[in-house]
Amino acid sequence: MAVDLVLNRALESVQQIAAPSPPWREIFEASCELLGAFGGGFVALEPNRRLIELQEFGADPAAARDYAAHFHKHDVFLVGRQGPRPPGTWMDTHTFISADQQRKSSYYHDFMARHRMVQIQSLVIEEGPGYAAALSFQRERINHQAADLVRSERLQRFSLAVREAVARRRDATLAWYSSVEQAFASFEEALLVLDGAGELVHQSAAARALLASNPVLRLRQGRLWHRSQRIQDLLAQCIARAAREPKQVRVQIPGQDGEMVTLELVRTDRSARLEQTQLIMARLKHRQPTSADSVHALAATLDLTDAEARVLAQLVKGLTPAAIAVAHGRSIHTVRKQIDTIKGKAGCARQLELVRMALGD
Repeated sequence: MAVDLVLNRALESVQQIAAPSPPWREIFEASCELLGAFGGGFVALEPNRRLIELQEFGADPAAARDYAAHFHKHDVFLVGRQGPRPPGTWMDTHTFISADQQRKSSYYHDFMARHRMVQIQSLVIEEGPGYAAALSFQRERINHQAADLVRSERLQRFSLAVREAVARRRDATLAWYSSVEQAFASFEEALLVLDGAGELVHQSAAARALLASNPVLRLRQGRLWHRSQRIQDLLAQCIARAAREPKQVRVQIPGQDGEMVTLELVRTDRSARLEQTQLIMARLKHRQPTSADSVHALAATLDLTDAEARVLAQLVKGLTPAAIAVAHGRSIHTVRKQIDTIKGKAGCARQLELVRMALGD
């Protein structure tokens, strides 16, 4: 029995989809040979048709630019679909819509024809209400036996190998999450995984319990939320900085009744999905500090000057602006101006609201 070298090479190449950073060029070189395609690509999109990632091989570089700039929003495989399709589903532009619809489609004329893509076949990797990912293969000539090709044993084995590699990647990531969660739990800490935009990707049971019981810091619509807009904005800035920089970013969030939640943010390359979106691992710790600790944490979070931090600390102790002015040998006008500055940084309209925030009340 003859050895199918082309199939074996393609099967070996797609095993690397399970790697943290798949070698797409090698994967598509082998896969395109099996499919009889001149180019291939990996595409991942969100429900609002935001392009998360595009990896292209073999096609005109201008095709990737045009798709990323405009045509991903008009992808015929995604527009108007009637619900998620299961992983392993093959789609073909030659049969997907009618010839009359093709003649009226700008996707066919202004994108596919312009870039020599007479026929595209796509393999669904994952598709749901919030996410879609697929491998696509482009041809310069129509293969009228394409439907028979995807039903063949060779392509069935290829599809299965892709699904198995994706599953191994997902299982490896979940196992890593589990081991990190166990390590954190031994220190009474919790794990969150966020993307660079602050969207929740994963949370441990401890993180879920901590945030569900915290009236000040919690999850809303898949994002960390704090009742102070100022602190929420600073938290978003810290997440964005952690996505850009290789070093750890640490932020302390005032909670209720003097509680503080500390987040240590650091980049990670662990993802169950194939796109290379930067992920952030957040280590959560909470404790009951003294009121002085809470004031220090809020001052650091709000980026107060030393003078402003001292004024805040004395407000928390119950001193009036007049008493603070006497203690520091300053005019009451100067102290009131500092208090207004602190309130502005904290997003508070009243002094009482600022004091309550500092106490986590």
